[in-house]
Amino acid sequence: MAEIRADYFDYLRHFIATLEKRLAKSLEPDERRRLSAKRHQQQRRLATLKDRLARLKADHANGTVRLCFGGRKRLNGVYSSPDCIDNEPEPMRWGARKHPREPERRSAMEHTHGALIEQLEGLETTAVAFSGGADSTLLLALARKQLGAERVIALTAVTPYMVRQEIGDAVALTTKLAVRHELVEIPMPEGMEHNPADRCYRCKRAMYGQLLESAAEYGFASLLDGSNTDDADEQCPGLRALRELGIRSPFIEAGIDKAAVRQMARELDLPTWHKPTTACLLTRIGFNVRVSMDQLQRIEEAERFLTQLGYTWVRVRCHGDLARIEVAPVQRERLLSDAGAVIEGIQRFGFRYVSMDLAGYQSGSMAG
Repeated sequence: MAEIRADYFDYLRHFIATLEKRLAKSLEPDERRRLSAKRHQQQRRLATLKDRLARLKADHANGTVRLCFGGRKRLNGVYSSPDCIDNEPEPMRWGARKHPREPERRSAMEHTHGALIEQLEGLETTAVAFSGGADSTLLLALARKQLGAERVIALTAVTPYMVRQEIGDAVALTTKLAVRHELVEIPMPEGMEHNPADRCYRCKRAMYGQLLESAAEYGFASLLDGSNTDDADEQCPGLRALRELGIRSPFIEAGIDKAAVRQMARELDLPTWHKPTTACLLTRIGFNVRVSMDQLQRIEEAERFLTQLGYTWVRVRCHGDLARIEVAPVQRERLLSDAGAVIEGIQRFGFRYVSMDLAGYQSGSMAG
């Protein structure tokens, strides 16, 4: 029998209520035209959430799903109970929220956070390698808080194989954080046009070497990287390149993993605390396959199309003229129901065949 956390019902019902409230808001004609695509996406998401909640209720009623309750499993300060299936949701407070934690966990988090702050306070000035993801955004926000805006700069590498949307997101985030931001153009590193197996090492060596030079030109003494201990646990040749260049990764030095990064970012009310992990477009292509700009553009446009349909964790893996779509496991059923529209949309970008990976989203699935 499957087990579902009781407060999952609370979350579903809250999000349904929030979307219904947004969609019920009347709009002026100009706003209606401007927001039509977004409202359509919200309507699709609302229908998906309602269907999921109805199926979970049915499964619970016939005994195929069992609710599990436990010590700290609560939402918004109210412990979940069997009544959570049908009761109206409690109002949720968005923004920086303090969640109950065991004293030991809070103590460990405070100790870790203190070690990180000590590292930053020891710097005169610093540049931060800034991608706009959860890790680098938190690192940049903490550096600005400890050192002041005038002693910090964000440097974003712009390569031919990065997702263009990430550049716009990075610019918006540095504006929000009120930090100086510079884009550093980096051409395709030598030997990368055939997507070699050591592409991560070559890329990071060339990219961070250029970022170091740019940091020095702008008058900043050091360059920090946002890698966390989860990255260090994996086989990551990119980290070897960073160490060879003498670039520090404060999160790794302080023993901070991805979960801790997201938690600290959430407590600081950073918009990237729950942002899906991103990777360069070369990871959508197999090793030792010649890469073209047309191919990279097709992949990026296909993934943007799926994201606009409401798919969150998504990858379009390229196998010649076949697109293999990976989505989060909970969205596989929806992808099948959207098959007609998805196939038509993906084929517009130049793919002849469109398939879904039954295993769902997997980091590094092209490495084999």
